[in-house]
Amino acid sequence: MPNRGHIIIINDNPVDADVLQELLETDGYRVDKKANGKNALTNISEAKPNLILLGDSLPDINPFSLLAKLKQNKQTKYIPVIFLTTLNDTDTRIKGVELGDDLITKPFEAREVLARVERQATVSKVRMALRESETKFRSVMESAIDAIISADAAGVIRSWNNASAALFGFSEDEAIGRPLELIIPERYRKLHQKGMRSTSQRYAAGYGWRRKSSNRKNCGTFCAD
Repeated sequence: MPNRGHIIIINDNPVDADVLQELLETDGYRVDKKANGKNALTNISEAKPNLILLGDSLPDINPFSLLAKLKQNKQTKYIPVIFLTTLNDTDTRIKGVELGDDLITKPFEAREVLARVERQATVSKVRMALRESETKFRSVMESAIDAIISADAAGVIRSWNNASAALFGFSEDEAIGRPLELIIPERYRKLHQKGMRSTSQRYAAGYGWRRKSSNRKNCGTFCAD
């Protein structure tokens, strides 16, 4: 059976952990178990699992504190977390839904567990693919000798490479989130705005002002050819 993904169970109840491990491994997942929350942090950062099943009680750390640490760590912040709790623990169920990605109640029902796990494992794989795509895009952007700028449909700058910073004088932090008018001379802004209102004209409008002149930080207008 092919590996459907890697799951880490963090639960100090060995019976519950064993039941979940057997169920998930039978369904094709690779499963690791951790009874200690603090030690799990390092392991999760290194292993980069597709999914975490987090028990509602741990011997060394509050599970919600552990979740907060996971979400603050750039290596683990995108890994989905499913809380494991009982039906009569209302507070944990509500917090699990609010702060986590899903909830599984005890006693476990096999079909429900597998359905919820499959959904979150799929979400995790999609997120991973998107991050890999973004990383490749970023690598191409930063290796380019030409200025490459992307903006959303509202004309707000969303990416800005090193060549753009060198050409226009604005750092990435200064440019991201700002309107494209940041680098468009005043006399060409109406043409640009008109183009942004029409999908068919958008690129032509951008080409028009780019070929003529642009704005550089603290230096005024310069020829962009």
